[in-house]
Amino acid sequence: MRDKKNKFKNFSEDILRQYVTIVENCAIVDLYFESFQELIDQNLGNNAVEKLNSILITKINEMIDIIPIKYEVMIHLYIHDFGDYTPEETEKILQDNIALIIYQHTLERRRKIVTALSLLGGGIILLLGSYFLHARKWPEIIYNVINISGTLFVWEAANIGLIKRTVQTRLEKRYIKQFKGIKVFRI
Repeated sequence: MRDKKNKFKNFSEDILRQYVTIVENCAIVDLYFESFQELIDQNLGNNAVEKLNSILITKINEMIDIIPIKYEVMIHLYIHDFGDYTPEETEKILQDNIALIIYQHTLERRRKIVTALSLLGGGIILLLGSYFLHARKWPEIIYNVINISGTLFVWEAANIGLIKRTVQTRLEKRYIKQFKGIKVFRI
């Protein structure tokens, strides 16, 4: 069994090395773009800060998903045309946007917690209400509708609070633990 595990691990490492450079405990991902302008969302933000579009973020997310957690992830971004930006300005914009992504993940996790707690509270109130109505001999249909609604609220709270939030938390932790940084190079 151990032999199969080591064989799979070596096979996985070989495949990973086809896409990234591994130096000690760091996986270096090389990404190539013709211009920095193709990474900027021209329709969002003010002139003080440039917001990246989804192209680069999607590529970073894909790489973080396939690289084992034992490796840090370093992005080497190769750009041919920087336009009005220097490589240093570009690197700062990219780092600010990564910090914004982590902040967005944190906010989304908090929203899911609040939503789950609200649904749980509403579900408990409906379930308790249905039992009081049942004890007072209200029509069975009213009891069933309120009871089913309360049960659905509780189930949805569990889904949001336990399952969906866990995925979001995992992604946030992977960014914080694995993401080492971005370096920008001119082609």
